[in-house]
Amino acid sequence: MIGSIGVDTLLSRRSLGRATLALIFAMSIACLWPFHAPRNSASWIAGGHGVDFGSHGVLLSRHPLGPVGPDNPDPDGSGCTMDLWLEPDREDAQGAILAIYTPANPRLFRIEQYRDALAVRSAAPGDPSRTSSAQLYADRVFARGKPVLVTITSGGHGAEVFVNGIFRRANPNFRICNKVFSGKLVAGTAAASDYRWRGRLTGLAVFSRTLSPREVLEDYERWPSQNRPLFDRRGLAALYLFEEGAGSRVRDEVSDNDLYMPGRYVVVAQAYLSPPSLENHVDIIANIIGFIPLGFTLCGYLTSFGRKGTGIVATIVLCGIFSLLIESIQWFLPTRDSDMTDVITNTIGGATGAFLYGISRLR
Repeated sequence: MIGSIGVDTLLSRRSLGRATLALIFAMSIACLWPFHAPRNSASWIAGGHGVDFGSHGVLLSRHPLGPVGPDNPDPDGSGCTMDLWLEPDREDAQGAILAIYTPANPRLFRIEQYRDALAVRSAAPGDPSRTSSAQLYADRVFARGKPVLVTITSGGHGAEVFVNGIFRRANPNFRICNKVFSGKLVAGTAAASDYRWRGRLTGLAVFSRTLSPREVLEDYERWPSQNRPLFDRRGLAALYLFEEGAGSRVRDEVSDNDLYMPGRYVVVAQAYLSPPSLENHVDIIANIIGFIPLGFTLCGYLTSFGRKGTGIVATIVLCGIFSLLIESIQWFLPTRDSDMTDVITNTIGGATGAFLYGISRLR
């Protein structure tokens, strides 16, 4: 009888150990695949001008946009304008079309597609590590197969969005200060996280002044026919016409701040263990549930060597260490995010599994 119990315990221990190793292997694959940075899929559009970003496309500037010189018509830095000619692959997709970042503030500014809508976001007030909710939002902007000129202006009146030269939406309480243009440009994804956009970008202009509604409309009317917008180039900080058709650079017509295509997809300012957040409830629930089986089998394996209480505590600690290791490795992978929220929720999931095992063994 005693021998039989000993054999059963040993078999149970082996089964739990194997199950734990299998779970660790499977979870590592799921969290870290493909284990490297994909090749940059940004490429020139065949037979025309513009860049197609593909599944993992990105363009970067080497230098900050910087000051526009002594002829700046808006020296107090309160006005700016952005023109973007673009065409999304889908009208129900999400992604960051353009971002501006600094090392101190990687979430300084970004323009996104959110399904068929345009969203403009900047860093949360007082917290550069997080992005606030959209300060400017316009729906029914994007449709598949239809190029669109999006113009965003900012000045004393607040911020406004124009679509194909026509006013669409305004926020009088939101201003895009010229100071954001001290940052570097990223196109095709966000600067601080993997938030890819799929589509084509065929023109980009940045001003350090506020274009009037008449100027916005005239730019829209000129650009498609002449590929030369901007009848008045005062305050022009950057102009990319995407005419090269080959090579790894997109020339800046104003200065030497060209955009370039890195060999591999990269998130240039990816955060290491970004601060905890309760914004994504689906991820939180998934992370907790995902670690419950590991907590259950690991606790069973460790408990077979000694006291149940010690096994539960050891399981919680080891699940936390395992999650921290995964999140640390993810910092090196541009298609993953390194997030302290995941460490916390994974540890909670492991603890839940350990307690469930403890309850299942009550006699």
